[in-house]
Amino acid sequence: MNKQLKKIIKLFLKIIFNILAIIVMAIGWIFVSKKKNKEPDTSWENGRKEIYDHGIEYWENKIDKLDLRKKGIDVLEVGSGNGQWLIAFSKFANRVEGIEPVKEILEYSIQKFKEYDVEQKIKVTQAFSDKLPQDDKSFDLIFCAGVFMFTKQKETLNEFCRVLKDDGKVTIVVNGLGYYIMRLIEGMSYLSLKKTKLGLGVIFNTIFKWVFKKEIGTSAVSYNEMKKITEMSGLNIVNAQIWLDQEKYPFEHFGFVTSYAFTIKKVI
Repeated sequence: MNKQLKKIIKLFLKIIFNILAIIVMAIGWIFVSKKKNKEPDTSWENGRKEIYDHGIEYWENKIDKLDLRKKGIDVLEVGSGNGQWLIAFSKFANRVEGIEPVKEILEYSIQKFKEYDVEQKIKVTQAFSDKLPQDDKSFDLIFCAGVFMFTKQKETLNEFCRVLKDDGKVTIVVNGLGYYIMRLIEGMSYLSLKKTKLGLGVIFNTIFKWVFKKEIGTSAVSYNEMKKITEMSGLNIVNAQIWLDQEKYPFEHFGFVTSYAFTIKKVI
């Protein structure tokens, strides 16, 4: 199949998907519309503001709830985003590093490090989770929150195993299918094409991955799937819990978990 034909097929599928999303959104709006309520602002810009409005102690408390506070450890955050977790880790860790693939986000976090006077304690690098620039067996803790859905998941776990010390641990906070069902319902409720497309797209990608064992884009996870792919990477789940970083979300939707927190260690 030549490149031109692939482009045509991809464009055709995109058009079909957009039409389907509009139909689903319109039907949903009729039956589950919240016309009298204002749609919650879930934009990146508002989320970024809320992160620092909470204060760093808020994120330190989250670290404590995840049982990650240990003085003098070497920490790597994968997908470090706006930098709030790195600042919180810098309060007690020996070495704090982050990787973030998006340059604009990385630069924003560096500005925040300067504001909080921790720029000398934190190192951030522009990189992807499936090709970490860090050395083998160099971290006691690898932390990945709200990012794993967007990665090449099997390759990412292989990299986690490589850079993790033998006695270290990985903590992954990741969305389950319930999160994207919630987004789909929001899209239908508030006539939001963006949220409808997000929910539909990730639900499709996730089901496709579970059925055909192939990743085709952003996808949610389940406990059974995570157990299987961690073991394939030489890792083992030692604890799994339903986790809500933001308490405003329900724990599940139609029996599907909204978010998980996994604690993972190497198989020695």
